[in-house]
Amino acid sequence: MKWFSFYIILLFFIQVAASKKYLLIVNNGRGSGTYEEGKRVKIECGKRPDGKRLGHWSIDKNKNKIRPEIGSVYRKKTTLVMPASNVVIEPEFVDRDMYEVRVHRGYPDDYYKPGVKVKLRGHKPPSRKRFDKWIAKDGDISVIKDVKARNTEFIMPKERIELKATWKK
Repeated sequence: MKWFSFYIILLFFIQVAASKKYLLIVNNGRGSGTYEEGKRVKIECGKRPDGKRLGHWSIDKNKNKIRPEIGSVYRKKTTLVMPASNVVIEPEFVDRDMYEVRVHRGYPDDYYKPGVKVKLRGHKPPSRKRFDKWIAKDGDISVIKDVKARNTEFIMPKERIELKATWKK
């Protein structure tokens, strides 16, 4: 009987050690706590400043070793899948009359007011490939001055725009 109790206690400690928990800090929001890797955690942004709206959830790159998966970075209430490291996250607020530019394989990734000229820059393609054109994943591609130019510009529309540089051989 003595060995059986010892065995049960030993199994308990092994199980606790195997289920390591990590710290989630949600600045200006709810959801902070300690969670196991892979746990889907509900997060919610806190009070927004006057005249602002939620732009997106931001991960502190200096404090986070692993970038967590977030259900929707644009929603006030969303979920985060806990990685195998501590995480600091917070909502980023922008002026109500600003819209996001998201660029894949290039830049900028920022918010702009409608009517502002935005310089669009594509990353250098990998070896044996060359820039082909810009495509819109979200928004109107017709605002781009020259979709065939790696470096071009556009006038910010009154909507979010998500662009991607495409490459070809």
